[in-house]
Amino acid sequence: MKTITQPQAKEPVRIRFKKLANNNLSIYLDTYINGTRTHEFLHLYLIPEVTQDAHIDKHVTFHTASHSKFCNPIKISLLDSLQ
Repeated sequence: MKTITQPQAKEPVRIRFKKLANNNLSIYLDTYINGTRTHEFLHLYLIPEVTQDAHIDKHVTFHTASHSKFCNPIKISLLDSLQ
């Protein structure tokens, strides 16, 4: 018997990553409202894990970017400005 899943609500603001030429990942916010897409780069970068220090820095940066205290206020302000 098939189970029917409810579609998830799409968020207009998403955290995305862009691979740079030097193999770092740039973290940015991708906003899509009313057919218009904008990008806001956060100037946060994940560096390749070559050393133990780089491994620690990557996890600190990733948790900073994905932590609700950092991203939610930015998302809320973007959504408020669009309304």
